[in-house]
Amino acid sequence: MLNLQSKFYFIYYNHKLAGYLKLNFATDALEIDRFYLRKDFEYIGLEKQLLEFTLKKTRELHQHRIWSSVWEHDDSVLHFYKQFGFQKTTSRNFSLNGLLQKDFIMELNL
Repeated sequence: MLNLQSKFYFIYYNHKLAGYLKLNFATDALEIDRFYLRKDFEYIGLEKQLLEFTLKKTRELHQHRIWSSVWEHDDSVLHFYKQFGFQKTTSRNFSLNGLLQKDFIMELNL
């Protein structure tokens, strides 16, 4: 939370904390680093509100690209990003409990 290039945004529903968004700001793009909703608040439209907030923030900052890293097997998140026009541009490997995993880099150019 001390990184000056990162900001956290919280979303509430009926006065209850429903989730948060962590954005990383760079000179060439805005990264969706974390996008989290608590279980009781999934699939009621808050995901769309968080992404629309991100699009608004990107335009306010005169950025032209948003990207996020998504685990290759997280089909629901991949589908969600694709609904907003994000496309897979590349991938990167990471290790989880000693097993090689892959994240897809999903990008949206504005």
